[in-house]
Amino acid sequence: MPEPNPPRSRRFDRRLIVWIVAAIAVSVAIAMASTATTGKFLPSPDILWLKLLLNTVAASGAVFAFIALRRRQRALATDTIDPSELIVRFQPSGGSAILSAFVLLALNAMLTGLVPPLLHRLAGPVETSVIEPVRTQTSRMRGCRRMAVLPGDSMLMRRRLCAIPVLLHDEVSDAGRIEIVGSVSYFGIAVRSYRAVPVADTP
Repeated sequence: MPEPNPPRSRRFDRRLIVWIVAAIAVSVAIAMASTATTGKFLPSPDILWLKLLLNTVAASGAVFAFIALRRRQRALATDTIDPSELIVRFQPSGGSAILSAFVLLALNAMLTGLVPPLLHRLAGPVETSVIEPVRTQTSRMRGCRRMAVLPGDSMLMRRRLCAIPVLLHDEVSDAGRIEIVGSVSYFGIAVRSYRAVPVADTP
């Protein structure tokens, strides 16, 4: 005898998980493609408010995903769901928490990686060069072993240039200043090139 079809709630639960995983994959792909096509973007310290707003949106999306998953899990257990029930009782659920964490990371990477550069383009940036003090740093992170850290760098506001060649890294370290060429707006600077600037060359 053919096996009976799974309950509607079970099928919906599986579809929800598939959609969440697909959304995470698409978000990461979009963020990676944007980084590859637009190059390095250094956000301005003035848009800390925007970073906080985007982080709040990402956190809200993760909470929504967690609630939706818990609703599906409860429906899976009872094979029914009450449409009037807007919030479920939070019970320990490792799977829901893990998927929600992935949603948080994906949304945060996509929003903070795409929104500031997009607003920068819409703001009519001006091609120019800026000179800023800088400190060099090394790490074990793949792809960012040698970096130049600019003022205002933090966990929320990443203002650093990664993958600097060894010779240039040494020059920047000795000079303590860096000249960045690119398009500048209120939202930040899209970096075209950069070089070490000795104090004697500073206007």
